Amino acid sequence: QTLSDLDFNIEYYIVGNIKTSETFRPPFKLNILKEKNLIGKSIHVSLVNEKSFYLIDSEGENSSIYYFNKPFNYFGSSIMLDYNKHIYSDLENIPECLIKIKDLNQLTKSFQRKITIRQDDKQSSVLNISVLEADQNKGVAFLNKLTDNFIKNEVEEKNKASKNTVIFINQQLIEMQDSLSLIEQKIQQFKNKNQ
Repeated sequence: QTLSDLDFNIEYYIVGNIKTSETFRPPFKLNILKEKNLIGKSIHVSLVNEKSFYLIDSEGENSSIYYFNKPFNYFGSSIMLDYNKHIYSDLENIPECLIKIKDLNQLTKSFQRKITIRQDDKQSSVLNISVLEADQNKGVAFLNKLTDNFIKNEVEEKNKASKNTVIFINQQLIEMQDSLSLIEQKIQQFKNKNQ
């Protein structure tokens, strides 16, 4: 749930002269409007101008110029790219970006292996949760959202238990009311019959 909420199945990399490294603050943001066969695909993007970008597909066969904030077809899926102007305002220094689409189930297993949970004091109810991630900002965002989701799920479970308790009590009251009503009728019948 946490990975899905944060769109971590879409990974962004800055293409440099020497190496390509993952970033949590990409120059371009991919929005998948309608997904079909995108898992395992990648997109190489470079800026043309403020309104358009140059795209090379994962097979390196197709390359085209597209416009930001306008949907286009990619391997049968409808996708759209946004330009992060608030992060990269200088058009001259926009790096090339590689975007990879990952399988959410495999990514979940990967993150499960990365998470470390410790209880420093056995008497305490406080847990120390950490994750090993190449980009520190990405790790912080993940842990914050994971904690939020745990708290939200805990509240939902308590609310569900409370609602079920209220429903049970109401059902018991209805059954008791029916029983009391029946007994009251029998008493009335007995009184009428026996004066």
